[in-house]
Order: sequence, then C-alpha cells, then structure tokens
Amino acid sequence: MLDDIGEFEPFDEPMGKVLMQSKVLQLCLEDVLNSARECNELIMTTHGAAEQLEMDPDDVTLCVLVENRHADPGIQVHCRLIEAFCWEYPIPVVKVDSSRKLKTIAGFSQESTEPVHCLLVKTIEDSRNSLKTLLKFSLDRCPLIQLT
Repeated sequence: MLDDIGEFEPFDEPMGKVLMQSKVLQLCLEDVLNSARECNELIMTTHGAAEQLEMDPDDVTLCVLVENRHADPGIQVHCRLIEAFCWEYPIPVVKVDSSRKLKTIAGFSQESTEPVHCLLVKTIEDSRNSLKTLLKFSLDRCPLIQLT
C-alpha cells in the first residue's frame, strides 16, 4: 500500500511540514499494524506486551505507546516500565496522542470499551517502507504521532 512513498526528510522540519509528516506517519502506522494483525504478530494489551517482553524481547520490532497524562496511574506506570524496557533492549518506541484513534487504526472492535495503551509489533517483513519510516521516526527525540 505505502511501498511507493519513498524517502523522507529528517524529522527535524519546521512546523509547516509537521501535519504532513503526521498524516504520512499515521498511514505508515496503519499499514504496519494491519500487516502485523494479518500475520498474527500484534500484541494488543499492556499485560500481553509485558509478558512478550519478558519472554522474548528479541522478537519485538516496534512498541507503540499512547501518551495520555489522564490515564489510570497504574497503567501509566506499566507503560513507563514497558518504555524503559524497550530502551534497555533497543526496541524502537513510537508514541501516539489518542487511545481511541489508535484503537480504530489497529482494527479493534468498536464495541469494546477497553482503552488501548500499548501495542507491540512482533517480527514482520522489515523491507516495508512504512516500517522503515516508523523506525527512522522512532529515533527522534520525542517520537509522537498526532493521529487525525
């Protein structure tokens, strides 16, 4: 789907390009999550993510966390610990600004009232341009994708 996007400029661009980059990054994230879900390589709960990281962190390609200062303090602690674990094992981390929108992008059932706080993408084909773009973006100081 997004394999013909091509190369991007570094993510230290002026604010004029931020919205364009956010939209491209959102499309890349959607592509990666759909691919991972189709291959049964997507961990969709905070507890499941913690278990996967404990058992086999080398099998994780990308961690997606929701930046939500209003979430339950217990969930915030879990997410901070998962983020620290990912930094320790050099697992790329990307943050998004909306649990509800991430839930939609990740293909969760709309009937589910459970919020999404953390997703792990296990090993998927890393030759995809969308994954390469997200991995490059994860190297940014504050890799936050504003979902629309």
